Amino acid sequence: MTNFTGASVEDQIIKTIEKNSNDISQIQKDIQKIKRYIVLRTVLGIVYFVIIIAPIIFGIIYLPNILESFTQNYLGLPVGSTQGSFNEVINDYLK
Repeated sequence: MTNFTGASVEDQIIKTIEKNSNDISQIQKDIQKIKRYIVLRTVLGIVYFVIIIAPIIFGIIYLPNILESFTQNYLGLPVGSTQGSFNEVINDYLK
């Protein structure tokens, strides 16, 4: 049986199946690209967290203790000192 284009129904079905197969192959390639993109974004999100967010959190938690230790050990200044202005205390310390 032929239609108005001159091709048989079987030929049309074969062409349609081949076209669908090619379309499916292209869709699979696109899906693989999307999966790679999602994995890359996830990895970059973790790297972003480790490089940027984690040090900020670490600093908020530990920086006050480190600064207190630094001021007590290296400058010899008690924390919360009312001995005068900071410049006066440093000048007295350096003499």
